[in-house]
Formats: sequence, C-alpha cells, structure tokens
Amino acid sequence: MSSRASKILQTAIGEMFASFFFGFAVYSAILGSSQSDQSSAPVIVSLSLALSGVAVIYAFCDVTVAHFNPAITLAAILTLKIPIILGIIYLISQFAGFILAGLVLVACFPGKYKDKLEIVRPKIVTDDVSKGTLFAAEFFLTAILVYVAFSVGVNPYEPPKDQEGVPLDPDEEIASGRKITAPIAIGFTLGFCGLLALSSSGGAFNPGIVLAPMILTGTWSNWWVYLLGEFSGGLCGALLQSFVLYKLF
Repeated sequence: MSSRASKILQTAIGEMFASFFFGFAVYSAILGSSQSDQSSAPVIVSLSLALSGVAVIYAFCDVTVAHFNPAITLAAILTLKIPIILGIIYLISQFAGFILAGLVLVACFPGKYKDKLEIVRPKIVTDDVSKGTLFAAEFFLTAILVYVAFSVGVNPYEPPKDQEGVPLDPDEEIASGRKITAPIAIGFTLGFCGLLALSSSGGAFNPGIVLAPMILTGTWSNWWVYLLGEFSGGLCGALLQSFVLYKLF
C-alpha cells in the first residue's frame, strides 16, 4: 500500500473513531440521565458534549480533520476547504462511527435494545413543536456551531507574512496561535448549543447523532427535517464565515 493510501486509510479510521468516541459519550449521557431519572439531565448532556468535544479534537487532530459532524464536513466540501473524494470518505467514516457508538451503547446499559435506542434518538420534545420550529432550531444551532468551527479550525484567519514568514503586522502574531485554543472554543460551543433547544428539537445539530439510532431502530420520524435543517444551517454558517465575515484588508 502506498504512503498516500496509508495516510488516507489512517485519517478515515481516525475520523470513524473520533465520531465513535463523541457519539458514545453523548448517547451515554442521554441514556444514563434518563435511566437514573436525573433532574439535571440537560446539564449532564451539555457538559458531556463540551468535554468530549474538546478531548476528541485534541486526541485526533493530528491524524484526521476531527470534524465528527457531517454538517461541518459537507460545508467544508462545498466551500472547497477539503477535496470532494476525501470529504466523502470522512462522511462515510463519521456515520460508521456513530452507528458503532449506538451498538456499543446497547451493550453497556440495561434494558431492551430498541427501548435504549429510542431514548437517545433525537425527536421533537412535545407534540406542540411543528416541523417549521424543528427545522429552525436545528438550522440555527448548526449554523452557530459550523461558524465557530470554521472561524477557529476549518478556515481560520491567517495574517499576511513577508517572504521570510514574519507577520507584516507584529500585532497579528496572536492570530497564528488560535489552533491551540480551537478545541476549547468548539467544545464550549457544543456545550452551550446543547442547552438552546430543550423545548423544541432537543438540540442535535449533528446528522450523525440523528441518523445512527434511526438506522438501528428503523424509526425515521422527522429525519428529513433534522437533516435539512442541519445541512443547510451548516452551509449557511460556513458561507457567512468564509465570504462575509472573514477578515479583510
């Protein structure tokens, strides 16, 4: 196997395991909180989103893009930040990782197979929530997340440099150090976004998180609303950062 092929295989496996670790953390927080009847369940899930997000990005960023979110990856493909074929490989790896997380979850918690997956399956919180409200919640939450991810990771601002690599404006040396704090910024965004749709969509803002339990249970209610809101919201956030609010000179 050539060096390039080995590198692609490694990054695909890395993205799958990044998605698996994140998905397992989120699903476990949701299911554990529900089974133990925790009144602080939203806080537990939010902290799990934030802390696992930070850990996964730091752990996997050297071998893969560490998106673990198909909405971020599709936005990166459509804005030409990553090659199309490689992006598709990432998407497949992410969905595989989330499905694996769902299967491992079933083995780690008590109860019936489908009952456990139904608890973690994203769904409207009450019957009063319309498809329009569901779409809007997932659209804006995903747009916020992808905007932040692009700002600090996918498409960060790079200060102009001279031929020797020295920033033309010394004050802008700070910008080059943003990658160190990027996982924290993204993790915190995952955390607070997890608290913003408690009475509507439940706050998924990740097509992998949505589809995996649906595939494993065969229950597909409102799947297209979630995916349409998340993918279109992600693209909107990416376009806003890349073409409207990217720093100009």
